[in-house]
Amino acid sequence: MRHRIRMERPLKRRFCRRCSVYLVPGSNARVRIQRGRVIITCLACGHRSRYPVGRPQP
Repeated sequence: MRHRIRMERPLKRRFCRRCSVYLVPGSNARVRIQRGRVIITCLACGHRSRYPVGRPQP
């Protein structure tokens, strides 16, 4: 945090943006796929993160 180094996208998506809890699917996070999006719901604060489902980037 002192040097403000960017986190990689897969690691960044494992934390809730609102309450900063580490998200573990099935334990404190709900993962659903709807209409071409992955919806991750934090069960600690209820925040929903939506990410598009698409082709993996090389």
